Amino acid sequence: MTMKSKRVDLNNFNPLLISEDNIIHLEAGGNYISREDFPHGYYNIRTTDPKGKLHIYNIDNESIIVDIDNDEFAFIYQNADFNDYVKITNEDFSIELIPLNLNE
Repeated sequence: MTMKSKRVDLNNFNPLLISEDNIIHLEAGGNYISREDFPHGYYNIRTTDPKGKLHIYNIDNESIIVDIDNDEFAFIYQNADFNDYVKITNEDFSIELIPLNLNE
C-alpha cells in the first residue's frame, strides 16, 4: 500500500522530539537500512526540497511504506514505524528523520 505525502507548513511543524541533536540527516543519493544506518523506531520524515523521489519499504515482505515522486512541494510523512528491516532510498535530495518521543 502506498502512502501519500502531505502538504504542511514546515514553519509550524512541532513534532515531539527526543532532542534536536538526535535528528538524523540522510544525504541524497543514498540507500539506508534501519538498524545499520539509523536506529529502528518512530520517525517523521522531512525535506524542504520541492522536487525528488523517495522510496521507503520493508525489506522482509517488500511492502511499501512510502513511495513518493514529489514534484511540487516540500513533504513530510508522519509517524513512520521503521523496524529492523526498512530500506530508504532518497535519490535526489537529503532528508531528515525526526525521532518521536511517543511517551509524552
